[in-house]
Amino acid sequence: MELKSQASGYFLSEVATYKLLEDYSFPIAPYRVINQINEAKINGLKYPLVLKVVSPDIPHKSDLGGIKLNISSREEVISGIEEITTSLKKQEPEAKIEGFLLQEMVQNGHQMMLGLKQDPIFGTLLMVGMGGIFVELLKDVSWRLAPIDLNEAKRMLRQLKAYPILEGIRGQKKSDIDGLAELLVKLGQFGLENPQITELDINPVFVREDDLLIADALALIQGE
Repeated sequence: MELKSQASGYFLSEVATYKLLEDYSFPIAPYRVINQINEAKINGLKYPLVLKVVSPDIPHKSDLGGIKLNISSREEVISGIEEITTSLKKQEPEAKIEGFLLQEMVQNGHQMMLGLKQDPIFGTLLMVGMGGIFVELLKDVSWRLAPIDLNEAKRMLRQLKAYPILEGIRGQKKSDIDGLAELLVKLGQFGLENPQITELDINPVFVREDDLLIADALALIQGE
């Protein structure tokens, strides 16, 4: 699901989006925010880490080199901050950099995507599909009008061509389908209670055997 341009509203930073989701107990992969380079400490996070720029002016960070993966030391955190800052000053000199996000790199599980959209006619629409790069490539998604219950959420998942992957194929263990369905129900409630969030992408959600973790999220707020 592609978020609209800023002409229809304004983006929240990833951290600001996380704060909204945390109020509803969405499972976010552990993270901390660094405001200055001398604060580059992991403070209990486990390597490897992902380093991301925090800026409402840079919603699609990977397009501009605003992400560094597989960070394994404090020295790499510092050098990564320097590299990202230099790159962004050249490409987006007017962008406001609020800080940097360090997040534990989720290394297993199936990548899924959740989304919502406030439609002026139909209301709050929910979406689920394969995450990562596959959502645009395969377009394997399912939509519903909120609110939904747990049974309807599971029907959404069963509509996906990728559903057998979640069930476990060729000896793989079954993923936390119940947890993913519960997250869809919660997302519907979130959308109904926050109509100012006109669109929300949660991609990816890593669905593992016993739990799931959100590793990126982006919200678009209605313009004034």
